[in-house]
Amino acid sequence: MPMEPKKWKYGAHEWEFEPPDILHCYVHGPVFLPDAQTSLQIMQEIAPAIGGQPFFVAYMNDGSFPPETRKFFGDITPCWKAIVVVGGSPMIRATTNLLVRASAILSGKEAVTKAVKTIEEGRAWMEDFRQKDKAAKTP
Repeated sequence: MPMEPKKWKYGAHEWEFEPPDILHCYVHGPVFLPDAQTSLQIMQEIAPAIGGQPFFVAYMNDGSFPPETRKFFGDITPCWKAIVVVGGSPMIRATTNLLVRASAILSGKEAVTKAVKTIEEGRAWMEDFRQKDKAAKTP
């Protein structure tokens, strides 16, 4: 049975699962280590229920990542299909994109990332990603 929509709140941040495979994260201020750990726990919770990894969509209008949070994300094995960074200034999108890519290089763990201005752009990109992934798995 497919997982139903669900919401979580921890500190200043909110998460929302959207079937079939999207975890939205609404970032309100700095993302401290416990916030990052909560994101990971939620993704690990929903992965079995959806039969795979979710897309992690981060709305970064006013977020930042202290050093301990950057280290945490660099040390874990990605448990998401891809990260989609939505909104924020071009500087926030570029910085977040660079941070995720640098963490992937330093940790040797692949992390697909896409920074977009709007969720509509992100949805189109995720659908394209799904189609390419499906085609790659079809003999």
